[in-house]
Amino acid sequence: MIINAARYSFSNSLIRGMIGELFTKKNYDELLCAKSINEIYHYLCNTSYKESLLNGDNITTVTISSIEIAVIDHMIEIFEKLIRFTPNKVKNVILILLREYEVENIKILIPYIVRGEIPQKEDFMDIHRCSIIKMKDLLSVAQFSELNEVLKKTDYYEAFQHAYKSYILTKSQFIFDTQMDIYYYKMLCNSLKGLGVTDRQRAEELIGFRIDLLNLAWLCRLKLNFHMPEEEILSLLLPGGKFLRNEDVKRLLKGNDLKAILEFLPSCFPWKCASDLQPSKKFNITQLENELDKSFNVYCWQILNGMPFHIGIVMAYLFLKQSEVRNINIILNAKRYQLSAKEIIPYLTLYDVK
Repeated sequence: MIINAARYSFSNSLIRGMIGELFTKKNYDELLCAKSINEIYHYLCNTSYKESLLNGDNITTVTISSIEIAVIDHMIEIFEKLIRFTPNKVKNVILILLREYEVENIKILIPYIVRGEIPQKEDFMDIHRCSIIKMKDLLSVAQFSELNEVLKKTDYYEAFQHAYKSYILTKSQFIFDTQMDIYYYKMLCNSLKGLGVTDRQRAEELIGFRIDLLNLAWLCRLKLNFHMPEEEILSLLLPGGKFLRNEDVKRLLKGNDLKAILEFLPSCFPWKCASDLQPSKKFNITQLENELDKSFNVYCWQILNGMPFHIGIVMAYLFLKQSEVRNINIILNAKRYQLSAKEIIPYLTLYDVK
């Protein structure tokens, strides 16, 4: 108990320092003002990303790809550091959060197999020492039977079997992704059972809201894009939500368009932009998902501002760090197409969010 208390105390100090390094609106404004990829590189070298950028395989020419790899490596290093310096029960949850990227890698591989193309390494996330699947094995896959063999000795095998059967029936990448996500969130929720009562409650609240947001986005896609019947939609939604009860979901499903569905959201649902958005017929599901991501980031910031220290703070920080990396990558790629700051900002799910 004394050791765990000491480790938690150290984790508290460590995570508070990391939180202080998260990007603010000022950082994003300065990145948006950068006129070239080199300027973005030099700006990031004056932030917490400095070490990863300078150690990036002795880069001689700065490219979008080289910056993306370094920024992601920095995030993976943070995960690994927290795994090393947190109590065992917390460590297991952080490890499962990191393994989401392996589930994403499996999903990314499917279109390559379908098209008969060689997988491109830069499209995948290598989580290094924490990985169950070796990256070289993943990149060698050319057929579903080969992917089946790679996954056979991993925790992902059963989930892949189920998802693949659904894919064969529907030929839908979205349905495959949904099945893999259902497996992942079950694995994540199971990892919370080893926590103490207070930590488990905090973690369940945070994951519960994330599940609500996923369910809302899935519900809209399955109803409006796939025209799936209610019973089938309900069977594909994740259990464990915080704000959306079963009766709320059934009410949402009565909407015949996006605007009608969102009008059925319960008043307790903390969607940051709900009151301002007033969705019109032009408002699409991709925009909705972007707004839901913003709402989740607001929720995470609220957790960071709370006391005392608990696992929810660690998890909220990691979720925000993941969003930060995505936002940096959005800016990098937008600069490739010479988009203006005004055009980029709507896609930044952390801009002016705190």
